[in-house]
Amino acid sequence: MPDCPSSKRQRTSSPDVEIDPSSAHPLLRSAMWYDDGNVILTAERIQSKVYKGVLSAHSEVFQDMFSLPPLPDEDKKDECSVVHLSDAAFDVEQLLKMMFERSYFTAGPQPMKVVAALLRLGRKYIIPQIYDEALSCLTTDFPATLKEWNAHKNIDFKRILEIDSLEVEAIVLARELNLLSILPIAFYRTAAAPYISHAKSILSDRSLSPRDKALVLVGREELFAYQHEQFWTQSLSEDCCRADARPIFDACFKPPGTLVLLDPWKEHWQYKICEECCEHGKRVHNLTRRNLWSKLPAIFELDDWDVLKANSSKLR
Repeated sequence: MPDCPSSKRQRTSSPDVEIDPSSAHPLLRSAMWYDDGNVILTAERIQSKVYKGVLSAHSEVFQDMFSLPPLPDEDKKDECSVVHLSDAAFDVEQLLKMMFERSYFTAGPQPMKVVAALLRLGRKYIIPQIYDEALSCLTTDFPATLKEWNAHKNIDFKRILEIDSLEVEAIVLARELNLLSILPIAFYRTAAAPYISHAKSILSDRSLSPRDKALVLVGREELFAYQHEQFWTQSLSEDCCRADARPIFDACFKPPGTLVLLDPWKEHWQYKICEECCEHGKRVHNLTRRNLWSKLPAIFELDDWDVLKANSSKLR
């Protein structure tokens, strides 16, 4: 991403400084304020002073905006054009940080609200590099293929910070931005979340639509039935080692409401199980995972994977 030329002065270090405290609704200065900037962006009374050239280099929308001749009554401050944006101030600040500070968006996990902000504005202002980077975070943690899900589960690396509401936020964001291909695994992860009172948690959530709440809860019951039928009753050959299959039983039913259908086979499940049953269990479990993955969209009343991928919103 283009950087500001090194000759330019550093930005002001103190964010949210009142610019006009005498006003009934004082403007605040964001952290993105360069004293020698040549354009001021205002969002929710938060102002950022940056550079037209950098904005234009990233975004054709800004490029077109700044190519228009100024209006006679153009809003100006300190000889700079003032552009009023309808976006959330937080979203605008995240976008500007991505443009002006290379180290801002590191390889480490990012808060979902930051990823969401970059997706919203990356799409609105047509900024492919920023949009694609944010989308990569989302699709890494909420993939659309079993191979990518296996990679996600097998390495201790997440692109989005884990919080209790992450899965629900992913569903809401997917609906908002039409990112349909992440919905099946987002619904699954919501259904599999280790809530003590899961149904109560879902029903009391104010961000999910009533329909999505119903899809989570109904899909969860179907997944439990599938887990009992496929994983517990078929994972061992006949009655050979059922008496010693406590680890698999615990994986299915302890704590209550534990879904492990899409988890990779775990070594502790085969404790006290003979080699024949162990190999049989692995085969059944892997087959169950593949079958479930193909059925996952239908469980949550979604189109199949190919349709979801084809209809997911794209920047271009």
